[in-house]
Amino acid sequence: MTMEATIHLAGIVTLAGAVLYAIADILLLAFNVGPLQEIPSTAIDFETSERWKRRASMLTCMSKMPWKRLVAGGLLGVCMTPFVMSGAWVLYHALAPAGPWFSVPVALLWLAAYPIGAFIHGSFIYFGGSVHGWNAATGEIKAQLGDILYRMLRVLLFSYVVFFALAIATSVWYVVAVLQGTTALPTWMAIMNPALMTVVYMFLARRVIPFRVIKYVQGAGFNIVYIVFFALLLAFVW
Repeated sequence: MTMEATIHLAGIVTLAGAVLYAIADILLLAFNVGPLQEIPSTAIDFETSERWKRRASMLTCMSKMPWKRLVAGGLLGVCMTPFVMSGAWVLYHALAPAGPWFSVPVALLWLAAYPIGAFIHGSFIYFGGSVHGWNAATGEIKAQLGDILYRMLRVLLFSYVVFFALAIATSVWYVVAVLQGTTALPTWMAIMNPALMTVVYMFLARRVIPFRVIKYVQGAGFNIVYIVFFALLLAFVW
């Protein structure tokens, strides 16, 4: 297999992985479309609880997700991680003409970020299942489960912070590389970086795109951005 063929194959695999990763996000986080389950009457009111109101949306989401949907979304994301990680090969070759100081760090940062994404996806299975048990519990055990959930949530949120920090670092280094003007990409591709595209997507999702549309892809914004990003990359290195 030629070098060119490996780049093309890696790009196709990455795109397929990103599409399936987006589906995994929808399974886990799109809590306004079915199949869903009822929140039991024994659950606390997340919106009015001083401890939980800042995370009411996430807790409501987990409470509505059936166990099988949590498992499907979590495992699909974990299994697709190696597919999306192959995008590092495409990134490297797209930036390689600018030299190793620009191409290698971007590829390595990409490779570093996605195992954390796999951890986050897998964690939703256990976090969501624990929310189900907490909702159904009564008495003293409910308070104990609440303490455990609070610690689990802090770990999950910390993982998100690390993932997004790596994603931002990848985008910044990518922008600097593309602006050198010596990569395989046109300089205007600098603005088509994942971090900026995610901000634009979030603005459109909240201010422009009607909720009746966006609810079907709720939670999948980051991977929708990556689908667009790698489709563009692949077009220029094909």
